[in-house]
Amino acid sequence: MKIKQNDKTIIIVKEKKSGCGGGCLLLLLLVGGVVALVYPSVKRAGEIADRARADLEAREAAMTPEEKSARKVAKPIHDIVKRHFAQALRDNLRDPDSYKPGAYRYHDHPQGYAYFHDYRAKNGFGGYTQEVCGMLCATNTGERVWTFYDRDALPDLLKDCGMK
Repeated sequence: MKIKQNDKTIIIVKEKKSGCGGGCLLLLLLVGGVVALVYPSVKRAGEIADRARADLEAREAAMTPEEKSARKVAKPIHDIVKRHFAQALRDNLRDPDSYKPGAYRYHDHPQGYAYFHDYRAKNGFGGYTQEVCGMLCATNTGERVWTFYDRDALPDLLKDCGMK
């Protein structure tokens, strides 16, 4: 602390300490420790992902053309079906945020695989209604082609499945 005198006025100037003291050093050590602990795990995870990708590519390369085409028309996994229904309903509902998924059902279809989905959503008046929609995963062309059937078009899909 310095004291300066000018005539009768006394000015006191406090000197600030420079640096951040031990707090900055502690914070720096803590950050360094966290980086030292996390970096090997991240590096190892990247190596595991690279090995998995290489294994997948090797299996792809070893597949025969018949195996590749059979995989294209195989029955899709349940998560893919759910994602297709969610996207189709998001595009077709009046209030997509009101969508509440229900049960999923599967049935054989002459062109591939037919799926049916129960769901709840708001109607035009704001009340919730229970509805059913359908999805056809056509595989008869050698590729998967998805077709959405809303409530009004659903009888056509049911008729093709041999159901009433």
